[in-house]
Amino acid sequence: MTISIVIPTRNPDHCTQLIAQCRAYGYRDIVVVHPEGTPAPNDAHSITTDGLVSAAEARNRGAAASTGEYLFFVDDDVRFLTDVPRRLADCLQSPHISAVGAVIHDAKDNDYWVRCLHRVMAAGQHITRIRHTPALLLSMALLVRRRDFVACQGFDTTYAGAAGEDADLSIRMAQYGHLYVLPQAGISHHPTPAGWWSATRRMFGYGVVWPTVVRRNPQLASPLHQLARGWAFAILLASPLLALITCLRLRPRLPYLLGCWWLQWCWTIGVAHAHWHDHAQ
Repeated sequence: MTISIVIPTRNPDHCTQLIAQCRAYGYRDIVVVHPEGTPAPNDAHSITTDGLVSAAEARNRGAAASTGEYLFFVDDDVRFLTDVPRRLADCLQSPHISAVGAVIHDAKDNDYWVRCLHRVMAAGQHITRIRHTPALLLSMALLVRRRDFVACQGFDTTYAGAAGEDADLSIRMAQYGHLYVLPQAGISHHPTPAGWWSATRRMFGYGVVWPTVVRRNPQLASPLHQLARGWAFAILLASPLLALITCLRLRPRLPYLLGCWWLQWCWTIGVAHAHWHDHAQ
């Protein structure tokens, strides 16, 4: 069983601790994809790109340059709490599972808004509310079989930036088996920058791309399939209530309730914004 580690990054210096963890656990095929002109990573295979590329493009290039039977995609701001790739690969020995993700734990240095972001962005993969068979998996720490990844043509590179491409891949990977979250594989997440504005922008961006994910995957159960352009205004008007309903379903502890509601509201506003513009095209 061979595992390749693929790390997309804007600055390889951010990967130093993660690469050291991978080496300590015995992994040798570590591929870091980064823009040309940034410093090459130490103790890893360097793949450079002509300027910044989307997360989907970077991960696809890293996968193509690797050799492992299994592909483990991980973000540069992630830290392992255990030998995550090996545990995920062991789980993927089941023929009924096509992709498996890790569980996100809050780190001691995570601020309030990062903790709220985890509870909303990673619903189903956060330690407080694990769903063993979720509808979607995050590419923050995701392991798949190479053959399945190749068969579904990898990440869709038409997704710009770093939003939507992992949801889209999850939906397509589900044709080969169940998606699974492994509680024994824990990670911590240390996004930079952190804080209110960063979390707000990130959730709005996720909302903006969601109608595109829905449009490209008709098998996804979503009312957006049937809603005409004018419904964007209704979504916008109802967004505070819709966000509250969704937030309550997440069942965050009281200190995080307001923050989770705010981020879910930003996501819903993003959906309304994109739904209007998608129909205008």
